[in-house]
Amino acid sequence: MSQPDTGAKIAPVLGRVLIAALLSVLAGCQQTDDSSAPTFDAARQRAHAENTLVVVHFRLPGRPLSDAMDQTLTPQRLRALAPQFVHVRLDATQEVELFARLCGGGPRRGGGLATCVCDPAGDALACSKGYLAEPDLVALLADTTLLRDALRALGHAGSPAHALALAAQFTKLGRRDLARARYSALFADADASGRAQAAGALARLAVEDGDLVATRAWLRDADASAPHVALTRARLHLAAREPQGALAELVPLATHAYLPEHAAALFHLGRAQHEIGDDARALATFDLLCATYADTPSARDGACEAAHVRSGDHGHRHDSLPP
Repeated sequence: MSQPDTGAKIAPVLGRVLIAALLSVLAGCQQTDDSSAPTFDAARQRAHAENTLVVVHFRLPGRPLSDAMDQTLTPQRLRALAPQFVHVRLDATQEVELFARLCGGGPRRGGGLATCVCDPAGDALACSKGYLAEPDLVALLADTTLLRDALRALGHAGSPAHALALAAQFTKLGRRDLARARYSALFADADASGRAQAAGALARLAVEDGDLVATRAWLRDADASAPHVALTRARLHLAAREPQGALAELVPLATHAYLPEHAAALFHLGRAQHEIGDDARALATFDLLCATYADTPSARDGACEAAHVRSGDHGHRHDSLPP
């Protein structure tokens, strides 16, 4: 009686095991996306290492709009559209707190879809709630691509230059709370130069908020020679009904057209001239502003002020204006 061929019995089983393992590896390779991360923390860590930004795709699995987005914005398509970002897909119903922090509200019935662009620290730079078609996603990412490129050029993500750039972007996006937190952290941790820049920015935020006490406090640590700090001092003088002090700061700024602060300097110079009763010079200044910076918010503000001066209504219009 011959012995059973054990090898013949084991071979098919071993073969099936190897085939299953191979299929598992291949499936894993198919699911691996070199622009994706499995969790938000992993995405942030990778973005920090690669000096880039995170795109968070909040989804509501099983909802028609969410499923439609998944069908069009597949991992492969996202990689083709924006390979320079780190992408992460999250179930909004499982990430309520994160959704609220990034998007300003938790998922609710019929909602919860959102696409956010974050920095490596996890702060939102831009956010779009609801269904997002491919062209809209491209537009959203285009708004942050320049920031990403600028940050890459600045070097290490933890540098003071990065902190200042991100805080400035938060201000532009209307996230003054995040901007103030970044500037405050920089003021506490940076060297003398970084502290002076942070103090100047915090003084500007304070005068825009009408907090004159905080403005004066931050100005003490700011770089007194910086043009934007001089502009903040001028705005402080205007808010305190000290137009002569404002004129002393603004006249030198208004003569340098190359300064980024030039348009704002002209606007506030016109205001100061009007406050001292020199309406002829005020109108000339507002007209120069409108001609030099046509079709800009500064020019539109200047045109409104010029119309007010020409109307002869010299009441307390400036009480309703930002300082």
